[in-house]
Amino acid sequence: MGSQSAPAAATRVLLVDDDVELADLVGEYLAREGFSLDAEGDGTRAVDRVSAGDHQLVVLDVMLPGVNGFDILRSIRTTSHVPVLMLTARGDEVDRMTSAGAASAAPGRRSSSPPWSSPCSSC
Repeated sequence: MGSQSAPAAATRVLLVDDDVELADLVGEYLAREGFSLDAEGDGTRAVDRVSAGDHQLVVLDVMLPGVNGFDILRSIRTTSHVPVLMLTARGDEVDRMTSAGAASAAPGRRSSSPPWSSPCSSC
C-alpha cells in the first residue's frame, strides 16, 4: 500500500475589521475555498496576533474605531512581513496603503457576492 500524507493545514487569514457581519460573510467564502479565518475587531490585539506568526495573510480595514488602519500596518511591519491586504471604501487611499507597506489594496464592498467574483465571463 502507498503511504498517505496528512491533509495540508488550511491557510490562516486574520481579518481585522469591526464589522461582524462582514467578518461572518468573508469567513463563509474563505471556508469554501479551504482557508481558515480568524476575525479581530481591535487593532491593538490584531498587532499582537500578527506578531505571534500564526497567520499567512492579514486583511485589514483602514477605518477602525479608535485607531487608523495605516498605524496598525506600520506596527505590523515592525515585526512581520506577512502579506497585508487593505480594505477601504475610499479609492483615494490606495497610494497611501502601498507606500505604508501593504501588499495590495482593494476598495471595500458590501454585497452578497464574493469579492473575487466577476460578472464578466471572459475576465
